[in-house]
Amino acid sequence: MSDLILVQLATIKSMLTITVSDTDSDVLLTFLIKSVSADFQKYSGRNVDLIEYTEYFDSGENVKALFLKAYPYDVDAVDVFYDTARTFASTSELTANTDYVISESNAEAGIIDILSWTSSFPQAFKVVYTGGMAELTSPDSGEEFWTLYPDVSMAIAEQVLYEFENWNNLGKASVKLGDGNVSFHRPLKKLPRFLQKCKEYSRKI
Repeated sequence: MSDLILVQLATIKSMLTITVSDTDSDVLLTFLIKSVSADFQKYSGRNVDLIEYTEYFDSGENVKALFLKAYPYDVDAVDVFYDTARTFASTSELTANTDYVISESNAEAGIIDILSWTSSFPQAFKVVYTGGMAELTSPDSGEEFWTLYPDVSMAIAEQVLYEFENWNNLGKASVKLGDGNVSFHRPLKKLPRFLQKCKEYSRKI
């Protein structure tokens, strides 16, 4: 289970009119917050946490761009290497604007344009960069995920509330067979607003 927390527990409890001192549901609510937050990352197809990442990419004549998992990225914190032997010594570092191009618009979309490369090798490109939507471990005041992306945070909160309120049913359903009913469990649905935000914040190419 991911430790992503993209909405505050206090926010959820307030929406449920649960007092701060009432901690009976804290464990379940925290579990759901982490679960739905991880679902946002999965459904949107991007890494949320603003940290340093290292990624590897294949090279080839059809490779015109590298698509990073975490974005936006810091244009001043990107190093790109090319090494078919995959040792990636300092001499294998490429030159910006000669071998590849980064820009503010590309940074927002998590893209690095490759100017010219025809040799095909698996994972010959290495990119070390800092990117992500928000710092999650110890963000500065005003830089929290729920402050920067209140629309996403609210959509996650609504999904958490829905799953909390339906927790005891867990998507319960039954099928009538010849000799009686058989109950089974199916996953709870994702709400339209949650899915909309996942799509809205996914990469646009």
